[in-house]
Amino acid sequence: MLINFYYGSDRLIALGMPDDSIEAARLWRKAHLDRSYTIDYRRTRHPRHAAVREAAQAAMQADPPAKSWRDRHDRARARTAEIELALLEGRSLDRDQTMAVLTAQIANMRQRLLSIPSRVVLDVPAEARLKVVEIIEREVFAALAEISGIK
Repeated sequence: MLINFYYGSDRLIALGMPDDSIEAARLWRKAHLDRSYTIDYRRTRHPRHAAVREAAQAAMQADPPAKSWRDRHDRARARTAEIELALLEGRSLDRDQTMAVLTAQIANMRQRLLSIPSRVVLDVPAEARLKVVEIIEREVFAALAEISGIK
């Protein structure tokens, strides 16, 4: 009674499936059961799954599956080496370094733009200073809002 705990095995044992070993039960099932009732048939042979099967075969031809952990490990090491080579040759940039440089440059540009009114005010006659500063500030804030995407 080794196989009684499987779902539906009582019905198969009543039909004559041996229950003393798994191997004997598998052989009996292979010889006596209709293949169209098996999960393997539904996954591989059923016409409804032809499109899925064709897509899987095309994917396997494009990039053959790894046969072992060593193949997966070798592929990962090769991919890492390609990335490192691209970084060394200058064909690729490190994302963190690029973001740090861009952030610093954008902050510097913002500070320079915001300091324009205070630098220009000294070159403008006293009677027009207030109006000139307001116009420059309005245009600088509009430019910064456009750059940041704020409407």
